[in-house]
Amino acid sequence: MLALVETRLASATPLQDAIQRPARLGSLEIGRFVAATMVFLTHITATATKHAAMPGDDIFGGVTFPGAIAVQYFFVLSGFVMMTSHRADFGNFLAAPRFWWRRACRIYPMYWISLSIVCIYLWGFLDWPMGLQLFSLAPINGADFVPPAWSLRYEMAFYIMFGLCLLPYVGRPLLAAWVLAVTLTWFPPLQLPLIGQSVSMFLASLGSTQAAFFVAPFEFYFFAGLLGGWLFSAHPPGLRTSVALATAGIAALLLSWKGLDFGYSYGPATLAPITGIAIACILTGFSGLERCGALRCGRWARQLGVISYPIYILHTSLLLAFEVQFEQLRLNHTELYLLVAGLIIAVFAICAAIAFAVDQPLQRYLRRFDVPLKVQHRTR
Repeated sequence: MLALVETRLASATPLQDAIQRPARLGSLEIGRFVAATMVFLTHITATATKHAAMPGDDIFGGVTFPGAIAVQYFFVLSGFVMMTSHRADFGNFLAAPRFWWRRACRIYPMYWISLSIVCIYLWGFLDWPMGLQLFSLAPINGADFVPPAWSLRYEMAFYIMFGLCLLPYVGRPLLAAWVLAVTLTWFPPLQLPLIGQSVSMFLASLGSTQAAFFVAPFEFYFFAGLLGGWLFSAHPPGLRTSVALATAGIAALLLSWKGLDFGYSYGPATLAPITGIAIACILTGFSGLERCGALRCGRWARQLGVISYPIYILHTSLLLAFEVQFEQLRLNHTELYLLVAGLIIAVFAICAAIAFAVDQPLQRYLRRFDVPLKVQHRTR
């Protein structure tokens, strides 16, 4: 009976469309929105307590939201989407510039809007080197005016490396070498049996150099996402496998929950591969369930996905503007809850307006300048 249901569900949703357009899977879009909202709520509670009339008057009983696990989800999701979107681009000469152009168009416009809001208040602290570093998001420095932008620097490092991995001849060996370098950097016991002492010392020093963004433990989340994306696109899971993957991922995540401080921290570097694979299993499982038709998401899921990145990158800048304008505002306990509700509505409304009125039209326009790949010779 289960096999019959699986066959019918699989035929209900076109497999090729789901694979070619992974970013439009509703389960991914909902997860993206939930993660962005989690980070937003983590910061808004801190903003609200600053305006408490009585010191120590915390909302939600002092409970904060586990924003760290949301960022981990974003990193895994990034790898998952990159692999499912560009698996066929490996070995294409123009795949790398096309990939970098698309990523720049996706990341920079909303970030620059957020940065411009902050610069209104912090302009006096800027100099040319810092301004260039902030503007470019170059993965060489961790100082940011926009707090969530720290994660974008790791994203930029990942984009640089993944783009290079799309190149002919050297791409796949480079990807393998990158995975090996990160693994050996954070698992020293594996070094001496595989490499010489000089190479071991070199890897140990990478964490304190400009290359730190390229070999950070966060790369394990990207790698896990790449693995999940490859599994989903190359070997699409059926109903049973999807359920098993999602269940195993949730179980593994719960088992590592204490090591992650219940979602409030990123845990030790050695835990990152386990956490990353757990999240990747959840992503792959739910994506598979949606592909099979067992999980159905309407167009509203797509709309949530559209506003998720603006929420993530704009909310701290909007909260800063509020804090500066109403610095002397002091509220009682009930008024604090009203403030939080008002800020949530206002930030969501502003981000939605910017997403649909600015970001989406801009994305459509910039896509006109994509590098065509279909006429290029591919080298496998």
